[in-house]
Amino acid sequence: MKIWFCRSKTVVGRLIQLATFSKWNHVALQVGGIVYEADMKGGVRMVRLKDFLAMWSETQCLDVYVRDQAATIRWLNQQLGKPYDFMAILALPFRTTWQHPHKWFCSGRPPRR
Repeated sequence: MKIWFCRSKTVVGRLIQLATFSKWNHVALQVGGIVYEADMKGGVRMVRLKDFLAMWSETQCLDVYVRDQAATIRWLNQQLGKPYDFMAILALPFRTTWQHPHKWFCSGRPPRR
């Protein structure tokens, strides 16, 4: 499995970089030739790797070990179609969390149980 860090030169991308004090403005997970991401326009979705990489001006990936890849893929597939979490993004400059447990942004973490 890979984690992709991405950068764009769009206004929104640059604003996210400023708010997060980061070089990157997007992150996604790759399993095989499929990338899972949370997109502002469509929420959680799957994208072919080739199409995903074409969207960004710069990318860097990190290989990660996942103990149970099948369970991870099942969980990722359960997130498909969930909406984007705009409130969590608005909270970034305040260094707090306003995450909604059933919505996602690209670097969001799973809800606590």
